[in-house]
Amino acid sequence: FTASHRSWPLTEAIKAYVAEHEFGRLGCFERVESLFETLFTHFIGKPIDAGWVDHIEPTGKSKTDYIPASTLYHVFLSIAEADRVFVRGVEKRVGVA
Repeated sequence: FTASHRSWPLTEAIKAYVAEHEFGRLGCFERVESLFETLFTHFIGKPIDAGWVDHIEPTGKSKTDYIPASTLYHVFLSIAEADRVFVRGVEKRVGVA
């Protein structure tokens, strides 16, 4: 057990709740919103505005001194999936897309 936290479990949880929403599970949109809030509060925009951290100490400080490229994959796909279902899905239902 470690008290540090990684970003990728949040992004995987986002994708999982998006998939659950597609199958009709209630409350998924709110959970995705909460997970994105946590992701952006603690991991995105650090150490610079256009950066991110992947692994933080219990204090919130990054455990590394670099911006790992592999994190971009996880962040991008979680945003793309949420956009596909919650944004573009709404646009299709109302005839905008």
